[in-house]
Amino acid sequence: MASINRAVASPTNAASVSWTVSFSEDVTGVDASDFALFRAAGVAGGSIGLVTPAAGPASVYTVTATSGSGDGTLGLNLVDNDSVKDKAGNPLGGAGTTGSNNGSFTGQTYSIDKTGPANAPTITAGPTAGSSVASTSANFSFASAESGVAGFRCQLDAAAVAACTSPAAYSSLAQGGHLFAVWAVDSLGNAGPSATRSWTVDTVAPAAPSITAKPSSPSNQTAPSFTFTGEAGASFLCKLDAASFAACVSPVSYTGLAAGSHSFQVEAKDATGNVGAAASYTWTVDLSAPSITVTFPNNGGTYSASGWNAGCSGSAAICGSATDPSGVASGAVSILQISSGKYWNGSSFT
Repeated sequence: MASINRAVASPTNAASVSWTVSFSEDVTGVDASDFALFRAAGVAGGSIGLVTPAAGPASVYTVTATSGSGDGTLGLNLVDNDSVKDKAGNPLGGAGTTGSNNGSFTGQTYSIDKTGPANAPTITAGPTAGSSVASTSANFSFASAESGVAGFRCQLDAAAVAACTSPAAYSSLAQGGHLFAVWAVDSLGNAGPSATRSWTVDTVAPAAPSITAKPSSPSNQTAPSFTFTGEAGASFLCKLDAASFAACVSPVSYTGLAAGSHSFQVEAKDATGNVGAAASYTWTVDLSAPSITVTFPNNGGTYSASGWNAGCSGSAAICGSATDPSGVASGAVSILQISSGKYWNGSSFT
């Protein structure tokens, strides 16, 4: 017997490991029954599986075994049972398995390490947990103060877990909720517990509010009030004429308006800060009475029956006109008898 050496590096977290078993000459009869696993510390389980080549003669064989569970030491030993023989039929170590004829051999061991870092990394920068942001990009910074950490793995939503470095940048994110996770890993690739951060991407602005109550146009009100509604959870920004938009609530009122045209606008702002299109209303404040001109009868005039009857284009009437920039809605005429102080009711002065 020459050696039983590890076939791969140690320490390892592999599910299976191999040893190279070398003899001083070609031998036959080598199989799994000729070997036994040595376990120490926290390693449990594991079993010898494949021995290649399956049939000799050969001077070098490869023995593969599962590494079981837990951390610790796993080795491979050859146990002489006189089944391994050279081409002349001589058994390993000589006939018999005791004393000077015992051909048993102790091989190299692996250090099995399947445990990752004990603590999750710390996420030091990125969207605030549970927040809603108006950006389709996100950058996360993270770190671990634990010794033995060799790198990190990251995952966004349902994407595959992949090696990453800090900061990890993501772009073109869809609207809605997202979840970022990061793990610290040791030099063997064992991962510890994850640190996670959830947030919501919202870049969609609210719809324009609905103005549900407003002054008529024209109006003689100099202190108008507006009522409006919008997206659930939204706040509002209002402005009158050339003023700047400012936070407001419904209803909002204004005072001291001058005569003329005015414009009211209101925008909705969601919790993320997205501001939607404005709803607007323009109206006219009219504080001037209509202008009236009486064309017949003349002021202080005296008329005969025929003159009166011919006064308004040949009919007995009072004529004139009324004008107003906002339009005249209606007109009314009253006749006062100066001598009696009475008004004409259509048939007599009362």
